[in-house]
This record gives sequence, structure tokens and C-alpha cells, in this order.
Amino acid sequence: MGCAGALAAAGQAAAGQCFIFGFVERAGERADCATPHRHAAACATGCFGCIIADDSGGSPPGIRQTATAADVPVVVVVDRGITMSMGRPARFAALLEEIRPVIREEFAEGKLEIVYVPGGEVKDATGTALDTRGMVDVAVREQLQGNSASPVIVLSDQNLNVDDKRVIRVSPQGTVANISIAHVAARISPVGQVQVRLRNQSSQTKTSMRVSCDRRESARQEVELPAIGQTRDYFLAIDAAAKLIRAEIDVADDFAGDNAAFLVRRGSWPAIEVRTPVFAELQRLIEKYSKLRPAGDDSKEWE
Repeated sequence: MGCAGALAAAGQAAAGQCFIFGFVERAGERADCATPHRHAAACATGCFGCIIADDSGGSPPGIRQTATAADVPVVVVVDRGITMSMGRPARFAALLEEIRPVIREEFAEGKLEIVYVPGGEVKDATGTALDTRGMVDVAVREQLQGNSASPVIVLSDQNLNVDDKRVIRVSPQGTVANISIAHVAARISPVGQVQVRLRNQSSQTKTSMRVSCDRRESARQEVELPAIGQTRDYFLAIDAAAKLIRAEIDVADDFAGDNAAFLVRRGSWPAIEVRTPVFAELQRLIEKYSKLRPAGDDSKEWE
């Protein structure tokens, strides 16, 4: 049975029992904990045990042996990108708290060194709305080079492009419930209208959407959401003269950073009109300027 299958089968057979970690992976070798555990720490300990307890038969020192010396840190790289920042508390924060006692049990004498991505080494970190694809790989490689004897535990839901036996990736189990504004656009003619595209990654079927123009509410509507994993476009009226448009959805989901979006009207470049003869060089300069910065309908004329 595959890794995901083993975990799913164990979860179905053990009603009411806790499975916090979806899987633990080292250098492309994925291992699920197929044994039901009453507590998250026990489950994590079992998963780690399956991977690091392979130091027999005269093989080189394994991960546990590597970190037994007090001067060799156990490095934990924490991905706090947008998908790991979802949830309340954030998925990366919850996973880090769950795994701390497991690390203390497995690497009792090792010093714990936490590296956040992005952000470097900080004592406290909040979630971000950043795409950390590629950033996590870079951070892991830096820690492997800077800590040549340390195990590197990576808390992330991304696949790593790092092949090293000292690397263990731990991914959170389950999915997040999120409704997001995926795209927003507006037009002022023939009538003022804003287009808002919603992406539904939750089981919810309805939400409330409102639009403000220059900080005054111009439209509010309850909308039917698309199916899970799908997007749908919605159109609401706006003031054609508005300079600032804000679209927002009223929803309690796992990530609030994508529940609002803004549009700001760009200023128009001036239209230059030449009414007297000028030197050819100046005429070419005006023509070049007009091509690079074309005038709009509301541009002012310079004479």
C-alpha cells in the first residue's frame, strides 16, 4: 500500500484518533505512519523512528547519531509561505509546536535552531502571502552547507528539490478552507462595472461581496460560490468616476489575506499639441513622447 493509502486506511480504521502529520519524507523516500496513535507526538515519533533508526550493520552514522553532540544543532527550516500561513493558527506554527516534543525526544542533546523562510532566523514569525517556491530549496541548501553534521528538518507542503540523506520533510495533514479573490478588473464605459473572480477552496456555497468606490459602498450582493476548486466571475456596478475601487468578501476562512482587492485609477499623460512651427529635432521628441506616453480621454492639453 502506498504512503497516502496507508495513512488513509489507518485513519478510517481508527475513528476518533489523531493524525497530525500527513507524511515524513527523507531524500525522496516517503514514509507514512500506518499505526494509529492517540496523540500527535506519538504519531510523529513513530514516523521519525521509521526513518532514522537505520544505523546498524556498520553503516555511517545516521541522523540521530549525528545530532547527539551538544555542539551540533538540529536545524528546522520552517516554510511560512502563503499555503503554510493559512489556518488559525497558521499551519506552520501549529506544525512547529506539534513537532517540538518529538525533536526533543529524538535529539535530546542537540541544540534546536529554527530558520524561517522567508525571514531568516527570528524568534517570532507571522504568516505571509508570499510564494516561497524555490526559496525553501535555497534555505535548505544553505543550512546543509553551513551545518555539515546537522540533520535538517523541513516543515513545508512543497516538494523539495534537494537530495541529501540528512534532510527530512514533514508536511501538515489535511487541506485548508479558503475563498479568495483571484482576479479583479474594471471598466468605465459604456457603464461603470467591476469584475471580481472568486476561487472556492472550501465547502461553503455562499458568501457576501461588497464593492466600495472612493471609500463609499456602491454595491453589496450575496453570491453563489462555484464548486470546490473552481472559479466564477461576478459583475457589480461602480461609479465610473471613482479613483479607488475596493472589492471584498465577507467570509471566515483560513486565510484573510486574499479576501480583499483594490484597483487604483492611473493618471493620464498630457496631450501635447504643437500650434507653431518648431525645429525638426523638437518635433521628433514630441512624437516620441506621444508614443511612449499616449494621451487618454481625460488628458489635459499642453500647447
